[in-house]
Amino acid sequence: MTMTRFIRFISIAIASTLSVSIAQAGGAHQNDVARYLAGLAPDTQSSTHALTQEPAWATHSEQMNAAWA
Repeated sequence: MTMTRFIRFISIAIASTLSVSIAQAGGAHQNDVARYLAGLAPDTQSSTHALTQEPAWATHSEQMNAAWA
C-alpha cells in the first residue's frame, strides 16, 4: 500500500512540474504576441521580434500609440 501511494505521489509531482514548465514557456510566447499586436516591441529574443522590422508593423505601432495617447 505504501509503495502505491509513493508511486502516485511521484506521478502527481512530475505531472505538476511539467504543467508549470509548459505554462511558463507558453506564457512568455503569449506575452510577446500580445505586445506585438498592441504595437509594443516584444523581447529581442522572441520569434515575433523579426516581424517588428516590417514597415507595416511600424505604422501599426504608431497608430496604436496615437490611439492610446
